[in-house]
Amino acid sequence: MPPTDPRERADWLGVMALSDPDELARLAAPILAGETFEALRAPELGLYMAQARIDAAGNRFNLAELPVSRCVVRSRHGTAGVGYVSGRRLPMAECIARVDALLQAPHLREAVLARVIRPLADALAQRRAHEHARAQASRVRFFTLTPDTPT
Repeated sequence: MPPTDPRERADWLGVMALSDPDELARLAAPILAGETFEALRAPELGLYMAQARIDAAGNRFNLAELPVSRCVVRSRHGTAGVGYVSGRRLPMAECIARVDALLQAPHLREAVLARVIRPLADALAQRRAHEHARAQASRVRFFTLTPDTPT
C-alpha cells in the first residue's frame, strides 16, 4: 500500500475527533488490545487561540483560548500517531493517537479503516443528517404578500 495521503489522514483524524468518545473507545478496543505503544508526548492539555474577523475582509482578532487535548505515540510497527481533540479529553486524544499510528502501518490500514473509521464516519453522517432534519423542521420562511392591483 502506498504511503499515507495527507488528505486521507486528515479525514480519518477529523472523523475520530468529531466522534462520540465512548463509541470510539468501543470500536478501537479490539484493534488496540494486542498492541504496544511508546509515548512520545504523553496525553496533555494545551491551549489553542481561536481567532475571528468582524467581516470577511476585516482584520483578525483573538477571540478566546480554547483547551485542547493532545498526544503523540509510536507503535511497535515504527509508525507515529497523533491525537488532537478539543476540550479536556485526554483518554480520547490518546485513543486517537494509537489508532492513527496503526492506520499508518500499511499491513493494518484496511482492517482499521473497516472496523473503526468507516463505522465512526457512518455514525457521524447519521448524526449530522438528524441535526439537519431537526433544524429544517424549525426553519421559518418569510415572504411578503403584495396585492394584485395594477399600478
